[in-house]
Amino acid sequence: WPAYAPLGNEETIENELIEVPDGVVELGKPSDFPSYGWDNEYGRRHVTVPAFRASKYLITNKEFLAFVEAGGYETQKYWSDEGWRWRTFREARCPTFWVPQPDGSYKYRAIFAEIEMPCNWPADVNQLEAKAYCSWKGEGFRVITEAEWHRLRGDTPSELKGQPEADPIMRKESIGNYNLRFSSSTPVNMFAPSPMGFHDVHGNTWEWAEDEADGLPGFKVHPYYLDFSTPCFDGRHNLIMGGSWVSTGDQASAYARYWFRRHFFQHLGFRLVQTIRPISLWNDRNLYPIGDNPHKVTENRWIDESNVYEQKKLIEEYLQLHYGRDDEVLPYPFTGLGELALNFPRRCAQELSEAFKKYSPNASAAADRATALELGCAVGLVGLDYSRAFVNAGIALQEKGVLPYKYATEGRLLASSTAEVSPDIDRARVNFMHGDACSLPKTFGAYDAVLLANLLDRLPAPSKCLEVLPHLVKPGGVMLITSPYTWLEQFTHPSKWMGGYHLGDKEVRTFDVLKETLQADFELLEHKDMPLLIREHVRKFQLCVAHATVWRRK
Repeated sequence: WPAYAPLGNEETIENELIEVPDGVVELGKPSDFPSYGWDNEYGRRHVTVPAFRASKYLITNKEFLAFVEAGGYETQKYWSDEGWRWRTFREARCPTFWVPQPDGSYKYRAIFAEIEMPCNWPADVNQLEAKAYCSWKGEGFRVITEAEWHRLRGDTPSELKGQPEADPIMRKESIGNYNLRFSSSTPVNMFAPSPMGFHDVHGNTWEWAEDEADGLPGFKVHPYYLDFSTPCFDGRHNLIMGGSWVSTGDQASAYARYWFRRHFFQHLGFRLVQTIRPISLWNDRNLYPIGDNPHKVTENRWIDESNVYEQKKLIEEYLQLHYGRDDEVLPYPFTGLGELALNFPRRCAQELSEAFKKYSPNASAAADRATALELGCAVGLVGLDYSRAFVNAGIALQEKGVLPYKYATEGRLLASSTAEVSPDIDRARVNFMHGDACSLPKTFGAYDAVLLANLLDRLPAPSKCLEVLPHLVKPGGVMLITSPYTWLEQFTHPSKWMGGYHLGDKEVRTFDVLKETLQADFELLEHKDMPLLIREHVRKFQLCVAHATVWRRK
């Protein structure tokens, strides 16, 4: 078995940026492909990827040295907040496998010994370091995305399409440095490029991706390994692509979808990517990390940044709904229903807490150990929401305690505010997860109190959500459901509505269906009206009256 690969220091490598034209890729491993795969590899998504530029080679140690020598590790502006916290905590001055020498140079800690710095091997760094390097290179530079990585691979040769050999790991001839071909990385130009002209798309080191860990449309948790993927769908893990020199089998597969926390560094490198036009990944309605996908969305697109305005606007409205001051949300000296409709999320939490204390036989025993879950938590003791953007906002607020946001005053005029969590609240007790309330696994866990606030009439399959509720609430636990029963085709197909239609001569109403559906497992304790006010701009508001129902698990 060869030990280390050639250092390749005698050669100067020009790492040019190559433009990749627009193209479409299909993500997901076919269910009948004859090799082992983890649950997250299956599902399907078509992605239309606009043109971008990417470095011909992985970023080398020599290239990364320029960042180190330019003071990159001492310059906070290049780092994300998370990255700077890591760098400060670790007191990092260079990549972990670099060994500083008295003369200011570096050696490299390989698997068996310290060796001369292999200038043309890929730099082993974590994602935080990779992103800092990209920021140092200038605006518009970043690491690659999952879909872009598949564009770098190029088309599968026509004679291999539909065959096991469509996956390079299934071929007899190796096309890169994987399967322990060496006991180290190799020079980035050692192996032939892909059909698109890029080296080390497979093997050498993994490539960090921009994408956070997530499931593809159609993702299903495998019953034999329930927690392989879903615990990592937390916004803190990023995809790694392509395998490394030590990757074998499924890890080196073109279909592999592995991930690590952003501070992990072993056998991980990156490729420099340049955005040609401002783009943003619309992943709000196309990702299904927890549970199956009832929405049957099969296409995910990269779109112009301007087109995500409505999503950002909605997030800002909900940040203001949850954290806005009363005089900010309703800046008029009016009294009445509008004033009573303020602070809806807080009132829901109070109603749930009071119902637990009043009705649950578990209240005295649980005391401070009681657990609560909110489905559709938005940006709001576990919260789960279908919108990744909402969950990301919640995580950011949890980590920092404050989150600046803007809200509309008139037209495109905006005012600034800050969402703040009281310092008296222990933010560590809160956990946000991205998931689908229509298809949570029955093994998700049971809670003392569960809240569904204005969620039912925004689900594509509300009956699926109701089916899992008995598994989410502990016996004796309580549940609060609020809804204005606003059934709209843009969210729910009329065949899935729980009410608001005629069945023959009979009027079908949601509350009646709700009672009939839940009566086997829950006892209805009380119901009442709860007004809700959402500000759109200084002179326009949404005023709803939600119907609140309190239930106890039998």
